[in-house]
Amino acid sequence: LEHEGLVERQPRRGAVVASPSREATAQIFAARRLVEPWLVQCCCERADRSGLKRLERVVHEEDRARAAGDQRAVVRLSGDFHRELAALAGNEPLTQLMHGLTVRTCLAIVANRANTGSTCREDEHARIVEAMAAGDAKRAMKLMTEHLLHIERALDELGPPSPDDDLATL
Repeated sequence: LEHEGLVERQPRRGAVVASPSREATAQIFAARRLVEPWLVQCCCERADRSGLKRLERVVHEEDRARAAGDQRAVVRLSGDFHRELAALAGNEPLTQLMHGLTVRTCLAIVANRANTGSTCREDEHARIVEAMAAGDAKRAMKLMTEHLLHIERALDELGPPSPDDDLATL
Protein backbone atom coordinates (compact mmCIF):
# COMPACT_ATOMS: atom_id res chain seq x y z
CA LEU A 1 0.00 0.00 0.00
CA GLU A 2 2.89 2.34 0.71
CA HIS A 3 4.45 1.54 -2.67
CA GLU A 4 1.13 2.36 -4.36
CA GLY A 5 0.92 5.68 -2.50
CA LEU A 6 -2.13 4.70 -0.44
CA VAL A 7 -0.48 4.85 2.97
CA GLU A 8 2.42 6.83 4.37
CA ARG A 9 4.76 5.92 7.19
CA GLN A 10 5.05 8.59 9.82
CA PRO A 11 7.48 8.64 12.73
CA ARG A 12 5.90 7.47 15.99
CA ARG A 13 2.54 6.95 14.26
CA GLY A 14 3.20 4.07 11.91
CA ALA A 15 1.29 3.73 8.67
CA VAL A 16 -1.53 6.19 8.05
CA VAL A 17 -3.84 6.72 5.10
CA ALA A 18 -2.20 8.99 2.54
CA SER A 19 -3.62 12.47 2.25
CA PRO A 20 -2.96 13.83 -1.26
CA SER A 21 -1.86 17.45 -1.38
CA ARG A 22 -3.70 19.99 -3.51
CA GLU A 23 -0.93 19.73 -6.12
CA ALA A 24 -1.08 15.91 -6.15
CA THR A 25 -4.87 16.07 -6.51
CA ALA A 26 -4.56 18.46 -9.47
CA GLN A 27 -2.10 16.05 -11.10
CA ILE A 28 -4.49 13.13 -10.59
CA PHE A 29 -7.28 15.02 -12.33
CA ALA A 30 -5.02 16.22 -15.14
CA ALA A 31 -4.14 12.58 -15.86
CA ARG A 32 -7.78 11.54 -15.73
CA ARG A 33 -8.82 14.32 -18.14
CA LEU A 34 -6.23 13.04 -20.62
CA VAL A 35 -7.25 9.39 -20.35
CA GLU A 36 -10.96 9.11 -19.63
CA PRO A 37 -12.44 10.99 -22.60
CA TRP A 38 -10.39 8.71 -24.86
CA LEU A 39 -11.66 5.65 -22.94
CA VAL A 40 -15.23 6.88 -23.48
CA GLN A 41 -14.55 7.21 -27.21
CA CYS A 42 -13.21 3.65 -27.30
CA CYS A 43 -16.31 2.43 -25.48
CA CYS A 44 -18.55 4.16 -28.00
CA GLU A 45 -16.68 2.41 -30.81
CA ARG A 46 -16.61 -1.07 -29.31
CA ALA A 47 -19.09 -1.33 -26.44
CA ASP A 48 -21.73 -3.98 -26.74
CA ARG A 49 -25.07 -4.02 -24.96
CA SER A 50 -23.81 -6.28 -22.15
CA GLY A 51 -20.95 -3.89 -21.39
CA LEU A 52 -23.32 -0.94 -21.23
CA LYS A 53 -25.63 -2.99 -18.97
CA ARG A 54 -22.73 -3.50 -16.53
CA LEU A 55 -22.21 0.28 -16.42
CA GLU A 56 -25.94 0.84 -15.93
CA ARG A 57 -25.92 -1.63 -13.01
CA VAL A 58 -23.14 0.29 -11.30
CA VAL A 59 -25.06 3.55 -11.81
CA HIS A 60 -28.18 1.93 -10.33
CA GLU A 61 -26.25 0.67 -7.28
CA GLU A 62 -24.70 4.11 -6.87
CA ASP A 63 -28.17 5.71 -6.93
CA ARG A 64 -29.39 3.26 -4.26
CA ALA A 65 -26.38 3.99 -2.03
CA ARG A 66 -26.92 7.74 -2.44
CA ALA A 67 -30.61 7.38 -1.52
CA ALA A 68 -29.63 5.37 1.55
CA GLY A 69 -27.10 8.03 2.60
CA ASP A 70 -24.20 5.56 2.39
CA GLN A 71 -21.39 7.92 1.37
CA ARG A 72 -18.70 5.24 1.59
CA ALA A 73 -20.61 3.10 -0.90
CA VAL A 74 -21.19 6.11 -3.17
CA VAL A 75 -17.45 6.84 -3.30
CA ARG A 76 -16.62 3.16 -3.89
CA LEU A 77 -19.27 2.74 -6.60
CA SER A 78 -18.16 5.93 -8.34
CA GLY A 79 -14.69 4.40 -8.59
CA ASP A 80 -16.26 1.15 -9.79
CA PHE A 81 -18.02 3.07 -12.58
CA HIS A 82 -14.77 4.53 -13.87
CA ARG A 83 -12.88 1.23 -13.55
CA GLU A 84 -15.68 -0.64 -15.38
CA LEU A 85 -15.60 2.01 -18.10
CA ALA A 86 -11.85 1.46 -18.50
CA ALA A 87 -12.30 -2.31 -18.67
CA LEU A 88 -15.03 -1.88 -21.28
CA ALA A 89 -12.64 0.15 -23.45
CA GLY A 90 -10.47 -2.96 -23.72
CA ASN A 91 -7.01 -1.53 -23.02
CA GLU A 92 -5.43 -3.45 -20.13
CA PRO A 93 -2.60 -1.00 -19.35
CA LEU A 94 -5.10 1.86 -19.17
CA THR A 95 -7.45 -0.26 -17.07
CA GLN A 96 -4.63 -0.74 -14.56
CA LEU A 97 -3.80 2.97 -14.69
CA MET A 98 -7.45 3.86 -14.04
CA HIS A 99 -7.52 1.56 -11.03
CA GLY A 100 -4.69 3.56 -9.46
CA LEU A 101 -6.15 6.92 -10.44
CA THR A 102 -9.60 6.11 -9.06
CA VAL A 103 -8.18 4.95 -5.75
CA ARG A 104 -6.13 8.13 -5.49
CA THR A 105 -9.23 10.16 -6.35
CA CYS A 106 -11.09 8.45 -3.50
CA LEU A 107 -8.24 9.37 -1.16
CA ALA A 108 -8.45 12.99 -2.33
CA ILE A 109 -12.22 13.04 -1.74
CA VAL A 110 -11.81 11.60 1.75
CA ALA A 111 -8.80 13.79 2.59
CA ASN A 112 -10.62 16.91 1.51
CA ARG A 113 -13.80 15.93 3.35
CA ALA A 114 -15.70 16.53 0.13
CA ASN A 115 -19.43 15.92 0.07
CA THR A 116 -20.06 12.99 -2.29
CA GLY A 117 -23.37 14.59 -3.26
CA SER A 118 -21.53 17.57 -4.65
CA THR A 119 -18.45 15.81 -6.01
CA CYS A 120 -20.40 13.34 -8.08
CA ARG A 121 -23.85 14.53 -9.05
CA GLU A 122 -26.42 11.81 -9.24
CA ASP A 123 -27.08 12.14 -12.97
CA GLU A 124 -23.57 12.55 -14.36
CA HIS A 125 -22.66 8.89 -14.75
CA ALA A 126 -26.11 8.08 -16.15
CA ARG A 127 -25.82 10.86 -18.75
CA ILE A 128 -22.41 9.56 -19.87
CA VAL A 129 -23.83 6.04 -20.28
CA GLU A 130 -26.83 7.42 -22.20
CA ALA A 131 -24.55 9.23 -24.63
CA MET A 132 -22.43 6.12 -25.09
CA ALA A 133 -25.53 3.97 -25.67
CA ALA A 134 -26.61 6.44 -28.36
CA GLY A 135 -23.17 6.15 -29.96
CA ASP A 136 -22.58 9.87 -29.46
CA ALA A 137 -18.85 9.79 -28.68
CA LYS A 138 -18.42 13.57 -28.91
CA ARG A 139 -21.16 14.21 -26.34
CA ALA A 140 -19.98 11.38 -24.06
CA MET A 141 -16.42 12.72 -24.12
CA LYS A 142 -17.64 16.25 -23.33
CA LEU A 143 -19.76 14.95 -20.45
CA MET A 144 -16.82 12.99 -19.05
CA THR A 145 -14.54 16.03 -19.17
CA GLU A 146 -17.19 18.18 -17.46
CA HIS A 147 -17.74 15.45 -14.87
CA LEU A 148 -14.05 15.29 -13.97
CA LEU A 149 -13.78 19.10 -13.81
CA HIS A 150 -16.85 19.19 -11.59
CA ILE A 151 -15.38 16.65 -9.16
CA GLU A 152 -12.08 18.49 -9.00
CA ARG A 153 -13.75 21.85 -8.34
CA ALA A 154 -15.84 20.32 -5.55
CA LEU A 155 -12.76 19.37 -3.58
CA ASP A 156 -11.78 22.00 -1.08
CA GLU A 157 -9.01 22.12 1.46
CA LEU A 158 -10.56 21.18 4.78
CA GLY A 159 -7.48 19.72 6.42
CA PRO A 160 -6.01 16.24 6.80
CA PRO A 161 -8.12 13.18 7.62
CA SER A 162 -8.74 12.38 11.25
CA PRO A 163 -7.11 9.35 12.93
CA ASP A 164 -10.36 7.38 12.63
CA ASP A 165 -10.26 7.50 8.81
CA ASP A 166 -9.15 4.19 7.34
CA LEU A 167 -8.93 2.38 4.04
CA ALA A 168 -12.47 0.99 4.48
CA THR A 169 -13.70 4.22 2.90
CA LEU A 170 -12.02 3.15 -0.31
